[in-house]
Amino acid sequence: MEHTGHYGYLLTATLAVKYPDFSLINPLEIKRSQGISRGKSDPIDARSS
Repeated sequence: MEHTGHYGYLLTATLAVKYPDFSLINPLEIKRSQGISRGKSDPIDARSS
């Protein structure tokens, strides 16, 4: 799952107890590996409206 810093601490601690084989991954690594584009540009937004 995506590492969210201290925001996900409680979830991470709970998962570590119940499901020890999960991993936290840097969000930038996820974005680059799947080609996800989070940003939008104004011309694209204008066309899709």
